[in-house]
Amino acid sequence: MEQSGARIRVEESTDFTYVKLNDEEYLKDWQIKELQEEILPVIEEVKDRRVVIDFENVRLMSSAFLGLLIRVLKRTNEQNGQLELVNIKPEISKVFKITGLNRVFDIGETKFSD
Repeated sequence: MEQSGARIRVEESTDFTYVKLNDEEYLKDWQIKELQEEILPVIEEVKDRRVVIDFENVRLMSSAFLGLLIRVLKRTNEQNGQLELVNIKPEISKVFKITGLNRVFDIGETKFSD
């Protein structure tokens, strides 16, 4: 099953739920609010599943975006799921390292990483 919104594209496989972030920038509060409105219902459906969020398009993000990712991680864990972030560009990866979030999130290479 595939579903799309303005901010994300979601695909279901037998092994995981794949969420592709559509935007290059997540800087403005309204963008993050719209993303939250699209992604949290997807997470609510996750039960004992792996969720893969693909950052391939993302070039810039705000601290509010990081806060949303932490909420997504918390909710995924509450659902007994696993969250993996993939295809993170080096400049975005630096933000995760500086904030220490690289030790909080499972960061993989591609959407098919194990």
